[in-house]
Amino acid sequence: MEFYIARDGQQSGPFSEAEVRRKLAAGEVLPTDRGWREGMAEWMPLSTFSTVIASSAPVVAGTAAYCPPATTSGLAVASLVMGILSFTVFPVLPGVLAVIFGHSALSSIRSSEGRLMGDGLAIAGLILGYMWVGFMVLGIIALIIFMCVAGFAAASFK
Repeated sequence: MEFYIARDGQQSGPFSEAEVRRKLAAGEVLPTDRGWREGMAEWMPLSTFSTVIASSAPVVAGTAAYCPPATTSGLAVASLVMGILSFTVFPVLPGVLAVIFGHSALSSIRSSEGRLMGDGLAIAGLILGYMWVGFMVLGIIALIIFMCVAGFAAASFK
């Protein structure tokens, strides 16, 4: 019986059972890739086909069992650090960098399919960065109002 294999939206085949076993053993396809053969209603993971998996079980089990641990996004950490620095040591540049790094981190975390974590760090950095930007905008507006009021006051005393 012939198999069709789908991976990342690309369909290939037909392949014989022996070809699918060889591809699994060589790592060309993964047990999580979808397979279909005539008579099936929907595509299923190759790991559900007992006739294909039976002879290549040692190799498939090794590749399927290994899942690298998720790592924390460096951009997320940088976003949080810059957000904290914007309120402590350096008042100008870190707040803007916290926002930039935070958005970049969230984007990369969402597209990493579980390989990256740290969305909470990125969100905290974004909040601190946007708070700093908001305070700076309010400060500039207050300064402009103060200068206008002081200018009008000085002009009325002449």
